[in-house]
Amino acid sequence: MISIQDTSWLDAVCSGNVEDAVLALDGASSPVPGISWAKRAVEMGLVSSLQEYKDRLHDVSMDLARLKAAIALRGEDIQVILAVRCLDRVLEASNETAEAFSNWADVNRASGRAEKLPAPTVLVDGETRVRELEKLRCDLEDFIDESMRKAFPNVSMVAGTMLGARLLESCGGIDRLSRMPAGTIQVLGADTALFRHLSRGSPPPKHGLIFQHPLIKEARSARRGRVARLLSCNIALAARLDCFSGELSDRLQTKFQNDVNMLRGEKYGG
Repeated sequence: MISIQDTSWLDAVCSGNVEDAVLALDGASSPVPGISWAKRAVEMGLVSSLQEYKDRLHDVSMDLARLKAAIALRGEDIQVILAVRCLDRVLEASNETAEAFSNWADVNRASGRAEKLPAPTVLVDGETRVRELEKLRCDLEDFIDESMRKAFPNVSMVAGTMLGARLLESCGGIDRLSRMPAGTIQVLGADTALFRHLSRGSPPPKHGLIFQHPLIKEARSARRGRVARLLSCNIALAARLDCFSGELSDRLQTKFQNDVNMLRGEKYGG
């Protein structure tokens, strides 16, 4: 609890030194009831007006929120999460740009311009940029694959590196994924379908991001719910192992392989 006598945090907030203010405010607990710290700051001459106090407090609060978010996401998982987000942007830009320049090149050839005159320099440069975007996409996918295998071997073994990375991005990190029940993991990423179920009473989603897993994609429609439940249970176990040990589990490998063999024995994909 902040005492009336201890105003060091108030000095820091009003000082204009955001770094000191963030540290001071982060160490402070709830304010004393009945005390207007804005008025006290004006009376002490720390700020010239109530609005100035509010502005500075807002800046410090925003920096504190960013600091806490960075701390919560630091580690191997933040690298993977940010790489997935970059990959999505590159995929979007690459697909749209490649299509646009391909259309331009087709028109150029159809008009006979390519046979009579060199293609415009900007067209040639654009096609080069498209190839560079494709290389960047491959580099990002390689980085994600390597990072997932090294830092999260159990999730990678069960879900695959790319699906595992997308699950981490969707929930915010390995700590959060490790705390999720299997049922939540099963529908992770199915926000729209889940909202329709809750608001309109439509059927609940059977799966979210994990639909990308080969076991589910290859299964008959009627069997996908069962496959999704079994897969999400294994992912939940894998996430806990990666969060608390980080070593590939032989026991989980054996369990997962037995589950896969059982599903294939049921001819779920036939």
